[in-house]
Amino acid sequence: MDALTSIDGFFADMLPPMVRALLWGVLIAVVSMGIYVLVAPQEKLRSLKAEQKENKAKLKAYDGDFEGMSALLKKDVAYSLKLVVISIVPFIVSLAPAVLLMYGLDILYAQTEFPTVGAEWTGTYEFWFLLSAIVVSLFIKIKFKIA
Repeated sequence: MDALTSIDGFFADMLPPMVRALLWGVLIAVVSMGIYVLVAPQEKLRSLKAEQKENKAKLKAYDGDFEGMSALLKKDVAYSLKLVVISIVPFIVSLAPAVLLMYGLDILYAQTEFPTVGAEWTGTYEFWFLLSAIVVSLFIKIKFKIA
């Protein structure tokens, strides 16, 4: 917590709280996505996604009875469940630093006012932090083709 306070305090004279919360979100997005890439079996996930995509194409082109379609639907659900099972632990591991950082930021920014964008709930560090973390994570996922 002291390190977080020191780092945030160093930038406090130069940057308003909203910008610092945005930057914390960017940082944690990079760290979390890096951890996810290292922990998740990327090739296995890509392979399963490709198989599922192939199955979905068969399902879309299927023009038979319900029994045949039912088999394709079951296969699609099985692929989805396999993807969840394979990626849930890496997801939790990569999310841990974000949860810890949010705990620290919650204490650090407890009495800090943030600008709102329309709705009142946007006037919190959580909004700005999560906004940047989600946008940057999605950008990284797409740009680097992370499974």
